[in-house]
Amino acid sequence: MTDMKDRREVPRYHFNGEAELVCSGDASPVKINLNTLSVRGCRGECRDVPADTRKCELRLHWEGKEFQAEGEIMWKNPNGEIGLKFMTMDEAHLKMLRNLCADLQVQPLTVVPQDPDRVRY
Repeated sequence: MTDMKDRREVPRYHFNGEAELVCSGDASPVKINLNTLSVRGCRGECRDVPADTRKCELRLHWEGKEFQAEGEIMWKNPNGEIGLKFMTMDEAHLKMLRNLCADLQVQPLTVVPQDPDRVRY
């Protein structure tokens, strides 16, 4: 059996949905197509994030409510994918996120990919 190292401290879930990012210093939100969600962050495709942006707020509409979390872009690649780490959220939004994740399929553990094109911050 192969030893599979994984950075994950919490489960990640398959999620296909659209959300909005409000970037620091920019009043208009940009769309992000999410494909992975966890209680610590998310991954998605967003080609419209300004190149120098790191801090942002994620807004996701679910079951008639809006989830919000302050986040930081931790990595991005030339394909337009970004990884967002949630920095702060209140208890109500954390509870909403946990309820959403409880309805999703857990992603299996995988070996951390070696992506030379990924820009990490």
